Amino acid sequence: MSCISLKVLATEKGGPQDDTGGVTFHASLQINGKRMLHREKSTFRREDGRWFYVDGETN
Repeated sequence: MSCISLKVLATEKGGPQDDTGGVTFHASLQINGKRMLHREKSTFRREDGRWFYVDGETN
């Protein structure tokens, strides 16, 4: 699998004063010679000053 492109569509929170944040993106992927589009709304959480992926909703 290779990522051809990644585009951030929206962000929410995730600023210096926030402990949570979200990113909506879509990625164009190539898997076994076929191109696919993956769209996800990801949730992140800050712990000890570092951001961690929590989960994501795909459609």
